Amino acid sequence: MKRLLLLLLVVNTSLFAQDSCLQIKALLDQGNVVEAGKLLDEANDLTCHQLAGEVYMRKGRFDLANESFEKALAQANVNTEEEAASLNSLGIISWNKGDYFKANEFITRALNIRMKLYGENHEKTAASFNDLGLVLGASNPSAALKNYTKALQIYGEIFGEKSQKYAQTKVNIGIIYRGLQEFNKAETNFQDALTIWKKLFPEGHPNEGFIYTNLGLTSNAIGVYSLAESYYNQALEVYKKHYGEKHPEVAATYNLLGNIRNREGEFEEAIGLYHKSLISNSKTFNNTDIELNPEVGSAFNATTMLTTLYFKAQAYEDWHYNVTLKFKDLKNSLNALQSCDTLVDQIRRLQSNEADKLQFGSVASQVLE
Repeated sequence: MKRLLLLLLVVNTSLFAQDSCLQIKALLDQGNVVEAGKLLDEANDLTCHQLAGEVYMRKGRFDLANESFEKALAQANVNTEEEAASLNSLGIISWNKGDYFKANEFITRALNIRMKLYGENHEKTAASFNDLGLVLGASNPSAALKNYTKALQIYGEIFGEKSQKYAQTKVNIGIIYRGLQEFNKAETNFQDALTIWKKLFPEGHPNEGFIYTNLGLTSNAIGVYSLAESYYNQALEVYKKHYGEKHPEVAATYNLLGNIRNREGEFEEAIGLYHKSLISNSKTFNNTDIELNPEVGSAFNATTMLTTLYFKAQAYEDWHYNVTLKFKDLKNSLNALQSCDTLVDQIRRLQSNEADKLQFGSVASQVLE
């Protein structure tokens, strides 16, 4: 009898876990990251590590996402879709952490598995083409565009040109065109994607924030700063609705808004926005005193925090020389730079490849000048 009861308990627990996983997937598909995260926190002994990793990744908790994806990879059989999915996700995490060499390695392995499993014209293969384009975007834009174009063609054939995956790839292509200074093509791709998202998700979706951000960056690149600021504010509203205040995308958007204010000579307001960015990008820092900075080890996204601290230091220096002439503002600038210096060392220790260290060096050199 005891064995029967134990068996029933195990079965019920397993069914509950499966049901929780299905609910989490449905919430993610709807773009409801907050509720998916709450359900994940409440559930125990979930075996859907890949799905858990996706929740953590969208919440900006790349540390927890990496742990979940590694668990999923350890459970996966060799040369299966499960293995490819875990490798692909680990590649995205590595890319977010600035480890581009490892990201390329993971995603290329995933692509090779999927090519063997499905051939080229399959949505899973298209996903790897798309993510490989993401990794190559900064170093080899023509190769990135080639991979994105392959993904777009496959998604169009399978899902049609009004689908979610098609829209996501249009955004990625737009980013490449902006980098190539083909701004009209960039804006067209972003607007096409935004139209698709609004039809697919009338109640809103966090990906709309990403599109607004890219429209803002495009407007900023051509010097239309008021329009850029409007797009950034729309992005911020979307991100806060879906992610809450504590998220790297919220932090990055505050940075963009701070840059607009700093350009206009509104240094104190810019510093306030950079400080909000630091709060949004820290697990533990919530102090609203703009003269303070978080512990650098508390960052959700270390590279974003490095950028914020550098911007904050510049804004304090500009405020001193152009407005206040107070020594304390120079001291606050120096304090922010000292935090940058500590963070630079921390990020460098995480780099696994010399090429990545050189690429990161272009950012770090601004701090160390």
